[in-house]
Amino acid sequence: MEAAVQATVDRFGRLDALVTCAGVTEGRPLDETTDEQWHDVLTANLTSVFLCVRAALPALMAGGGAVVTLGSVLHRTAAPGLPAYAAAKGAIAALTRQLAVDYGRHGITFVTVSPGWIRTPATESRLSGDTDLERLRESNPLRTLGTPEEVAAAVAYAASPEAALLTGTELVLDGGASVTSPASLLRDGHRERLGLPPR
Repeated sequence: MEAAVQATVDRFGRLDALVTCAGVTEGRPLDETTDEQWHDVLTANLTSVFLCVRAALPALMAGGGAVVTLGSVLHRTAAPGLPAYAAAKGAIAALTRQLAVDYGRHGITFVTVSPGWIRTPATESRLSGDTDLERLRESNPLRTLGTPEEVAAAVAYAASPEAALLTGTELVLDGGASVTSPASLLRDGHRERLGLPPR
């Protein structure tokens, strides 16, 4: 990372932004998670952020800039069998807030972009066909899944000069799923008896 930062500064004269986007999951409950699996997930998802930011800080402190970390809504709403992943993503959001406090005086902003379900081949490989895909769509108010392009657009905005006052916070890209009550998934007959509007 230090060599990559130096190569960037040598070529462009400065470093404007850093985006940390590496990540892996290990789908198993805590009692079945080995020490090695736990450390592998935390290393890939969390320690990588520490190493990247530490390497980039001298260049960013010299002229200001932005750090965008990729989080996940799974530190806000849990899913079965992802304890190490959820812990790492929660720590990324906390670390991002801390860095915003510690380095804001140098003109550096820190933002976490936390996607929900994004329609990628990796996502679709975990689903059981169109039925699961439709359930995912119905789980958020916008009735849609995000795309990689939409995540990239949010990252580009967070790293841009237009977002100069955005720091120490999180952009959640989940179509509203993390703020939706489970009641939103009830069938229309049940929703009517509860006095809820139809879907």
